Amino acid sequence: PNPTLRFKAGERVRLRLRNEDVGYEHNVEIPALGLKSRLIEHGATDEIKIRVPAQAGTSAYLCGPHGEMMRGNIAIE
Repeated sequence: PNPTLRFKAGERVRLRLRNEDVGYEHNVEIPALGLKSRLIEHGATDEIKIRVPAQAGTSAYLCGPHGEMMRGNIAIE
């Protein structure tokens, strides 16, 4: 499942990613914010820091290599 991530407008957020999927590399990309983590292998972690936009709305996040299946929404409240 790809959960909806909920943030408050203007807050700072740190996303910590951990790849538990054997045999695949993953990342997270938030195109609307121009953010992209590095590709991480099984067992590895990465972290990105986000300054959430000041206005409410929604945008998408996805896994670069698997964006057709691995995508979700960000709700800014």
